[in-house]
Amino acid sequence: MFSRTRIIAPVLLALLVAGCGGSGQDSGSHEETAETAGPITINTTSAKRTPVAQKAKATPAEKAKLVERARRICGEANGAIYELEKQGKGGNSPSEANVITEYYAGMADLLGIAIRQEGGKESAKLLAADGDLEETANEAKADFHFNKGRAALKAAEAREAAALARFHKVAAESGFKACSEGPGPWAPGIPRPGSPNSVESEFEQEAVEAKEPEK
Repeated sequence: MFSRTRIIAPVLLALLVAGCGGSGQDSGSHEETAETAGPITINTTSAKRTPVAQKAKATPAEKAKLVERARRICGEANGAIYELEKQGKGGNSPSEANVITEYYAGMADLLGIAIRQEGGKESAKLLAADGDLEETANEAKADFHFNKGRAALKAAEAREAAALARFHKVAAESGFKACSEGPGPWAPGIPRPGSPNSVESEFEQEAVEAKEPEK
């Protein structure tokens, strides 16, 4: 799945299977993993491609493509977070919260690109809420990663929860049902982290094809 500092999929799966533990020793070990492997998002925005500016109005085909991509992007993040919560790793430590926040930051990153590519100006409100969520999640990541203290972590959690609530509300109003929902079981057709059929992979392939000279 998505990662700005790229948590490789096997590392994440190891987190899901092995657990993050409750003792101080386990917590320290997880902190090291989060720092060395990095959380889950990918450098897909500015470094690899420039998102297309929003059109005046999306065509029905473009809107349908955006809705489907949004379903897969949000479904992947929600499914992965659900699995972590089911395993008891739903943010009980700063490092656990950092991993979950990475999912929301990565989800917002990819969804923002999809909206710019396929959405029209009618999606401006969703794009704004998405950008707010990404910015808030990225700020929270720093607090969780560096463990800035109980008060700072609670404030970061509150800001992220508020941004997520706003995003869910706007997504529901805009007709993006999958993005208006919280974590839940994997839905049919939703890719797993690192899957070759993820939206992230589609974006990367499109970027490669765009750079290839016409024959």
